[in-house]
Amino acid sequence: MRHRTRGFSAWFVLLSNDGKRVAESCALFQREPNGVRKWIKRYNRYGIVGLYDLPRTGRPQKVAPQVKPPIDADLQKSPQQLGFLA
Repeated sequence: MRHRTRGFSAWFVLLSNDGKRVAESCALFQREPNGVRKWIKRYNRYGIVGLYDLPRTGRPQKVAPQVKPPIDADLQKSPQQLGFLA
């Protein structure tokens, strides 16, 4: 999700409406100018709905959402912690 950008996109719009330049938003959030401009343009064209990510193409995830957190936790452990011999 891609939902990583949702919070940033709102900030880009708020800062722009407050008179901040794109370069200032880029420096503050370490983002590229084209990405910041994209979110501001989408907001100007579609309003708040424009800040949501669009559906993505490609194969859907095969991992159920409730399974992902335990997998992520296991990936942080060593093989020995998971019962494998070194």
